[in-house]
Amino acid sequence: MRLFRIALFLGLALALASANHAQGKTLCQDQWAKEAPPAPEEGQQWTFTFAPYVYHWHHDPEHRDAFVFALEQRVAGDRFCGASLFRNSFGQPSAYVYVGQRWDNIWDNPQLSLKLSYGVIYGYIGDHKDKVPFNWNGFSPTVIPSLAYHLDPHNSLDVMVLGTAGLVFAYSHNF
Repeated sequence: MRLFRIALFLGLALALASANHAQGKTLCQDQWAKEAPPAPEEGQQWTFTFAPYVYHWHHDPEHRDAFVFALEQRVAGDRFCGASLFRNSFGQPSAYVYVGQRWDNIWDNPQLSLKLSYGVIYGYIGDHKDKVPFNWNGFSPTVIPSLAYHLDPHNSLDVMVLGTAGLVFAYSHNF
């Protein structure tokens, strides 16, 4: 199942790149001029994220396939708020409610952006309550940095850092 989700993720990324190429566009076309980072178009205030794969720094035989679905809304400036539903690495249904900040044009590359979200996770309970820090009855404060590579103004590939646990690989679509 893990290989299927990785293949699906990579296939989606290649399909998006191929669609741009078929339209005569490249990933480095004029829309990525150094002067202006990608900005949402008028009315483009929502982002849907799907993460089919989590890479763990350390193998644990209890780990299960994890996946994430998130929906967030851009608010004033480069701030956002959102919620995600996911199955954690121990097979438990979980949720994350968050706010955050986004910075575009990282390292003078208009295709890169950095996001920092912070909020509360719920879902690590029972035998797995100690798998996240500061857990109280399943609720735990969380900070998640992520780096996005924008394929175009609507689509990006993201990597999120889960502290000492691992990395999440995701696809995001702005609409």
